[in-house]
Amino acid sequence: MGQELKGDLRPLTRVDVNIAEDPNRIIRPILPTGEEPEDVDTSQFYVPTDQLLRCASAKAEVATLLAQLDSASWAAACFGLTSARRLAAHHPADLNEVLEAVLPRLRNHINNLRSSLGKTALLCAADFFTVFGDGMFAHLHAGSPSLLGSLLHKAALDKPFVIKEAKRTLATMVQHISSESLLHLLLSHVSDPNPKVRAVVANCVADTVDKALAEQEPGVTCCVEIEFEELLRAAAIFVHDRQPVARESARKLVTQLRETHARSHGAAGDGDGDGWVQFVEKILGKPVASKNASLACDARARAHRYFGLHPACK
Repeated sequence: MGQELKGDLRPLTRVDVNIAEDPNRIIRPILPTGEEPEDVDTSQFYVPTDQLLRCASAKAEVATLLAQLDSASWAAACFGLTSARRLAAHHPADLNEVLEAVLPRLRNHINNLRSSLGKTALLCAADFFTVFGDGMFAHLHAGSPSLLGSLLHKAALDKPFVIKEAKRTLATMVQHISSESLLHLLLSHVSDPNPKVRAVVANCVADTVDKALAEQEPGVTCCVEIEFEELLRAAAIFVHDRQPVARESARKLVTQLRETHARSHGAAGDGDGDGWVQFVEKILGKPVASKNASLACDARARAHRYFGLHPACK
């Protein structure tokens, strides 16, 4: 509060962009118009979480927060996002009172074409995931585009430094939100038409499965077992993807699924028995399973490594 702003005070133009005619992927970037302003030191907005200072008056910060986030000045909005981060770190109860109003604004700033504002919003989202955890889940799929959809697209289709920050934010999300809740939501994005976005989804799915299995308690059904068939279908999509990250995530995912299948059926080794082959054929269908197996000879037994369906090409 009380800081002199030397940011971009130009008026903003709202532009509608429809990607692939998918309502969940309609974005409304905010474009500044007029002459370029003087440079702003954006490093002041990228403060590490552990260096954020307490607010002198949390109530006063909350009272002005929405106005700052609604400012036509991108620099003022960045100050607002930084204030929200300070509230999350040191005064979460106060921030929680306006969180539902803050999150749509946060989502809009993540989708802003000004990269500095987008990165600051991503830092804010990561702090929110850390502090509020599962309390953020209900907000992940709200709005158009949703918060999760925005994060996935930013991690795939933006400038390199924004992509890097978006991937860190997604990793924080996976760490702090219940695997059971998150896995089902991620699987709804498996068929995204953009291959770069699918690669990000594949990586998030594999990381969520890894976390879920690591946290599994003896005798308790894991969400991986509940979503087993959908995960196998997802792997069958990723294994053919053009993006190396998606294919590598498919390899990791199927390894996890084979080991889980082996444990649940009391099989020895890593689940390479006939039971696994029959299970894959049952879920994917023999034509799809055969299609995956046919890759083995052309790609050094890739399908055998993934699905265990082509012993001749070991």
